[in-house]
Amino acid sequence: MDISHKNHYEEIGTFIMCYPSNFKLVHFSLFKKLNRNKMFKQYNDFINLLINQGSKVQFLEPIYGANQVFTRDVGFVIDDILFISKMANKNRAKEILALEEYIKDKHKKIYKMKNSIEGGDVLIYNDYIFVGMSNRTSMSGALELGNYLKSLNKNYTIIPINFNKDKLLHLDCVFNILDDNHAVISNYVYDKAIIQKIIKNLYYLDNKTTCELGTNFINLGKKRIVTSHKKVKTLLEKLGYKVFYLDYSEILKAGGGFACSTLPVFRK
Repeated sequence: MDISHKNHYEEIGTFIMCYPSNFKLVHFSLFKKLNRNKMFKQYNDFINLLINQGSKVQFLEPIYGANQVFTRDVGFVIDDILFISKMANKNRAKEILALEEYIKDKHKKIYKMKNSIEGGDVLIYNDYIFVGMSNRTSMSGALELGNYLKSLNKNYTIIPINFNKDKLLHLDCVFNILDDNHAVISNYVYDKAIIQKIIKNLYYLDNKTTCELGTNFINLGKKRIVTSHKKVKTLLEKLGYKVFYLDYSEILKAGGGFACSTLPVFRK
């Protein structure tokens, strides 16, 4: 299996996903109801769009819980190494087993994290790796990641990013990269000045759009974006991007969007 991931904006080759067979609104069921038929249609439309745009989609076995659809959290790829996350939420800890089972005979360069870190908090920008300091990712996880890469003589700079972790779950819920000089960001990010030194052009989303997971879009490369937010679609189209809008409202009820639902493992 080809694995290579050096930034979040080159043309995507392969995503690892998990069909939402067991999807439930575990923490939101008292005030949100799930329309399962609508949810399956939205997810199928999403898969079809990815395939029609030239992406390959590989599926994990959906056997480890209600949130397994959110594959971004269970791992991440840097260069040619697949990192398996250390999940902070004990209710989701077993989800990494599906990834381990899937990858064991397909790729040799695998590292299993010992300190808490989740893929939604790891955004790669060439030689820089932004790591969100969330309730799911610790500074010890960021340091472990940096030390491991250094031990392999891989020249990456780890940049911890603080944000309002009590409002949004992961870094990709408040910040996302468009290309080599542009990104979308929220005022919920506390370390905006640090990011600005590296990515010069930052486009701000208002708090309402951010809480509706406006930054949680997918970058397919070649200036193609998949979003579930119409305001983000309008903004990015004005900036010259080809934007695909899909309704993802049912899965969004659980607090995860398109980026949360995909683990990119290969970019061309």
